[in-house]
Amino acid sequence: MSRKNIDVTIRGQEADDWEGIAALRNCPGVIHGTLQLPYQSRDMVREKVENVPPGRYMIVAVVEEQVVGQLGIQVETGRRAHSAHLGMMVHDDFQGQGIGSALLMAAIDLAENWLNLSR
Repeated sequence: MSRKNIDVTIRGQEADDWEGIAALRNCPGVIHGTLQLPYQSRDMVREKVENVPPGRYMIVAVVEEQVVGQLGIQVETGRRAHSAHLGMMVHDDFQGQGIGSALLMAAIDLAENWLNLSR
């Protein structure tokens, strides 16, 4: 599905986002393109969204009140505290429309200007 001039909002993930994230995580393209297991229950996703571990920062992309993308940064500890792991997913219907680029730009800003991470 091709959209032009979509208005995307990038913001911190909120507990109420769990339903949109559950739908996102069960998209065939998301499952194929990530290490996520298929058939994740809504309860399991809700638990993950409501209980983010320390050192993990979650941001979402929203279009017309629908969560269409998610990106997580897991900051390392100790001697590797300057680095992090990154995971990102974009809803099948919104891939190829700049959602991933917008999430990545926000993640770079967060990492470099707020979390003291370096590339």
